[in-house]
Amino acid sequence: MKLSVDLSELKKAVKKMNAKEIDFNINLEHSDVEKIDIQLNKGLEITLNDISSNSKGLINFEDRHVLLYIKDNTYKTMESIKADPNNGSRFHIADCTKLKEMRSNRRGYRYIVTNQLNGYFEIISRDGNNNPITDVVKLYVCKYCLSYLNYKNYNNTRDDSIQKQFSIYEFFETYSSCFHYKPLSSMDISETLYANNWKSISKKYRQKQSYICESCGVDLSNIPYLLHVHHRDGNKGNNVESNLIALCADCHRKYPLHDHMFLSDIDMYKISSARIEQNVIKNNHWDDVYKFSDKALYGLIGLLKEKNSNLIPVLFHKLQLKNDQNLYLELAWPKYKVGITLIDKNLERFNSIGWRVYSVKEILDKHDKTGSIDIL
Repeated sequence: MKLSVDLSELKKAVKKMNAKEIDFNINLEHSDVEKIDIQLNKGLEITLNDISSNSKGLINFEDRHVLLYIKDNTYKTMESIKADPNNGSRFHIADCTKLKEMRSNRRGYRYIVTNQLNGYFEIISRDGNNNPITDVVKLYVCKYCLSYLNYKNYNNTRDDSIQKQFSIYEFFETYSSCFHYKPLSSMDISETLYANNWKSISKKYRQKQSYICESCGVDLSNIPYLLHVHHRDGNKGNNVESNLIALCADCHRKYPLHDHMFLSDIDMYKISSARIEQNVIKNNHWDDVYKFSDKALYGLIGLLKEKNSNLIPVLFHKLQLKNDQNLYLELAWPKYKVGITLIDKNLERFNSIGWRVYSVKEILDKHDKTGSIDIL
């Protein structure tokens, strides 16, 4: 049930009383740890019929972002897999060509879904005497998945270091705005490196900046919890003003070495909405598209740039449907009435106003099958 709450009278009363304003956030994001979260953290045995892929092309289980791998690695010895992850099976992050093949031809395997972020997986292999043995080892991500999502522009570069240096934590953070549930492993990030009075320091600095992001320029004074304070040198104990910079949560998570930051779909929508209302978003160059778009779209944007470099999309384009409902397209080409959305359902409703709107998965599937992105 959706609640609509009008707080205008309350705000008027606050002004009359000259009350001191404080940061306040009703967290709409699911945070309770359920049984399924604990099971996924340990690894859960399933059949391929138990999983699905969402409209972004990501593997989905119980509305959770998960990885999939085969536990049986008995075709190699445990010693050889530990010595070189290339000898082990690959884990999957998306509905790639290989996973589609596995789904139709290899139902005898024991598949495991997990949202564990450390990059190590429990497998069954064999010792030097061909006896079964179970252990936890490092595995590599599937290259077909990297290509399908064009993760870090892999489809265009084929850079092997992207596979070998792949961080599951960073990957889950990149696509955090596509899921309502955080993986259990991301819920215990320590803040012990911050000064005891960090909250006071942060608030004072944000107030001095008038709650404006120093990177993209969005004013978040109405949603101040989405403006963070970042340490330029990475030292959380160095709180001199010259070492601080105020960043919206989206700009903050795009900084290097910030793969611990998860941004919900609701909060990303709030930041994008504020940017639109304040005319902050620019669309003159592809660099602008990367700067202001959701990180979950980076792989797709890389493919679009490669295939249609002269057709720069408009970000967060507003459409009004015939029922007076306003909807936003993450990427759009208004001249052609074509757009791409992260919304999962009811893409047909855009037909009523003469627009062709695609899900991310539709575009990725087409490119994976034909090598083309001909949508305009």
